[in-house]
Amino acid sequence: MFEGLLPLTPFVPFFAWLLFFAGGRQKQCPHCRTQLPRFVNPVHKTWKQWVEGGSRCSRCGTPTDASGASIEETAHPQRRSIVAGATALVIAALPAFVMLAHLLKP
Repeated sequence: MFEGLLPLTPFVPFFAWLLFFAGGRQKQCPHCRTQLPRFVNPVHKTWKQWVEGGSRCSRCGTPTDASGASIEETAHPQRRSIVAGATALVIAALPAFVMLAHLLKP
């Protein structure tokens, strides 16, 4: 019955970690001290926030990074975050290629 879901089992620990531990403590806005939202509409994020994480305060509109510190509007992503993102993408793609090779094996 669930044979089709068997190839997805390597991803279960990642999503469990993401659900329970990746959120961490909720951050506060550095200017008005209100709680920053955990989930943000992607349309309202800057390029730096897309790459490195972060959000915008719903009360005063201050853009923040992933640690909750205030950032400039036009700040560019740091090189280390781009390298970390590319590395995570490669690590995530490896199991997919292994499963694909296993499925396409004659």
